[in-house]
Amino acid sequence: MSFHVGDQVGDYRIVGAVGSGGAGQVFKVEHRITGRLDAMKVLLQGRQESQAPAERFQREIKLQASLNHPNIASVHNAFWVGDELVMVMELVDGVSLDRVIAEGPVPPGKTLRLAVQALQALEYAHNRGITHRDIKPENIMVTPEGTVKLMDFGLAKDREDAKLTQTGAVVGSLFYISPEQARGLDQTDHRADIYSFGSVLYEMVTGSKPFPYNSSYALLQAAVNEDPRPPTELEPSLPAVMDAVILRAMAKDPEERFPSAREFRRVIEAMARNPGVQINVQSPQIRTWRRRSTLEKQSRRQLVFRALFVLLCLAGLLYLGVRSLSRTPLVEEVEAYQREADQAVESDGRLQRSPRYEPADRWELDLQGGLAVSPAAAWLAGRLEEGGAAVWDMRTGAQVATFPDAATQAAPVFSGDGALVAIAGGDNAAHVYRVATSEPVRRLAHLGPVTALAFNADGGRVATASADGSIRVWDLRSGESLGFEGPADGSKALAFSPTGPLLAAAEPGAVRLLGLGRQGSREALSVPNLEPALLRFSGNGLELAGAAGADIAVWDMPARKLKTTLRLSAPVVDLAQSAQGDWVALTLDAQGRARLWDVERQREIAALGEAPARAAQLGPQAVRIAVAGRDGRTTLWQASSAQP
Repeated sequence: MSFHVGDQVGDYRIVGAVGSGGAGQVFKVEHRITGRLDAMKVLLQGRQESQAPAERFQREIKLQASLNHPNIASVHNAFWVGDELVMVMELVDGVSLDRVIAEGPVPPGKTLRLAVQALQALEYAHNRGITHRDIKPENIMVTPEGTVKLMDFGLAKDREDAKLTQTGAVVGSLFYISPEQARGLDQTDHRADIYSFGSVLYEMVTGSKPFPYNSSYALLQAAVNEDPRPPTELEPSLPAVMDAVILRAMAKDPEERFPSAREFRRVIEAMARNPGVQINVQSPQIRTWRRRSTLEKQSRRQLVFRALFVLLCLAGLLYLGVRSLSRTPLVEEVEAYQREADQAVESDGRLQRSPRYEPADRWELDLQGGLAVSPAAAWLAGRLEEGGAAVWDMRTGAQVATFPDAATQAAPVFSGDGALVAIAGGDNAAHVYRVATSEPVRRLAHLGPVTALAFNADGGRVATASADGSIRVWDLRSGESLGFEGPADGSKALAFSPTGPLLAAAEPGAVRLLGLGRQGSREALSVPNLEPALLRFSGNGLELAGAAGADIAVWDMPARKLKTTLRLSAPVVDLAQSAQGDWVALTLDAQGRARLWDVERQREIAALGEAPARAAQLGPQAVRIAVAGRDGRTTLWQASSAQP
């Protein structure tokens, strides 16, 4: 089943969407009696029917519910809704550590304060026999008061889990993976968390990952074979002891790391009390990886051949469409980072990953275009035939708000929780409203028509582009804005990165990347002969997709390189990344035929009816699709299952 804003789930009412990851979706909910706001986590549509994600989710609930610590997000409740399990947990008000790091290197004093709290959480979990196994900045929240909360125990294991692999780890974990996990060893313990947190500390103080590679294979090999550069080489102002502490935590041999989170914490606390303290953290037994024995070097070469063999086997298996019957932890890890190939199912001798789409609702809505589906799939916005714009409740088709002064240059956009909508007005300004009450929040003025709009991940910022040649990023709380020079006739597309202060703006022949942090920057991604009319970031921020007419381009964001280009048979009206990590495109040809496409495989997924349409829009992860027909009817299409 699917959940939407406004739904009553047990004693809780869904009031907003928080976000989603590789397997789960998180909503903000309110208890109907106490009024307390919590977070409700559910498996993404299609994942609850798969045995492995469902078992991992049950394990996550049990393990996290057994922990009661001020630096660990607490579980409040868990119950079944039909055949689906939901977890209600503490709603953490704050930002993830990766967004803190995105602003630049974290000052040493702040780094040490946050590190002490994170290590207290790990010490508590380890003392109870629980290893987290997915320590990374995205799983560490920081509240406005500076309190750390450790999140997401979906890959954790306890003493009772004899052999639990990491299938389903979200993209990005390999940046922090321990050597023993990369080597595919079954018996990992709490020292894997110590290594991973050492990698997190490295990124905090330097602003760079220990091994800044872009491929899964390169990261696995680096975790086993390479030494990171000492942090002081990247940030000379750091105290020298920082090198010794971080590099000991990241020792290749678990025996050479800090023996426990408690010992690690004590060293960090000593540094916090006296930044100039001299600490002997390098025991006589500690050796660098470069001094390993000949036997260990041979083992490394064997690992390289093993990894190459695994990748070749995976390629062959995927080509033949057959799931491997013999699986090692290394195979599981590589597969998890190859767009979660483990989620594919075998059907009729070939891999099938595309969902079926069926009409869910149909309403008499005479829409001209400019459709927008809210991230929680609760609201639909669009421009009216007679002028202006409106918002409808997607469950009932009832109109909930009308905005008479809406221009046609830019489509409306919703904030991440669906609570706000931004609409380009005919008065050379963008207007932000609260959807439920139609209450105006801000008027964002330009000297020319507004040509593009975008909300950032938390809904606190809105970006606007205008035909006056400017791009502005507005803080909705203060009303202040940052200004940038844009195309003379206005950028046609804007998109915020979900993982940092970065705005992508379309211009002729390029996509401009605008840094919004302390160190502002301007970069360009080349896209010859195109000016994208659509820009969409992937959920993890590692990819950016753009479309102009029937042409699509996908960029690898860490490498800042063009990854894929293709041309479909009809103009692209929207792009989205599915729950499985695949890009899908929605096209609308001159006859009004709406089609959904798998971008990577360049094949059609679904035909969304045969009646001519004038506009169409994808919902989050392409689970729902709104199609406005030329006959005055708007149809909402729903992905019915993970099977084709």
